Parts: sequence; structure tokens; C-alpha cells
Amino acid sequence: MAAVLIKCQCNDDCRCEIDVARAVMRGGKAFCSEACAEGRPCGCHRGLCPAAPVL
Repeated sequence: MAAVLIKCQCNDDCRCEIDVARAVMRGGKAFCSEACAEGRPCGCHRGLCPAAPVL
């Protein structure tokens, strides 16, 4: 089964894509980590999303 990647909605500058199955869902939005979902920095702006798949 292929992974379905979606854009992390941490903030407008976030360029991370995460596997839907690993996303933290809050208010209908997908976040790449608990920190992101709670409004804390998670590294998305540097492309270092903690839940991003390793390529």
C-alpha cells in the first residue's frame, strides 16, 4: 500500500509532507508532531519535520 502524503499545517512556512497515517490530527488539520499541533516550533521551517518519512 502506498503512503499518502499531505502538507503539514504547522504554519504557513511549513514545507513538510507527512504520511497521513502518522499525522497528529487537531481540528480537522494534520500536523507533523504534537509540538506543531500545540503551536510550538517543530522544525518545519527548516524541513526537519519529526514525523516526515526518511527518504
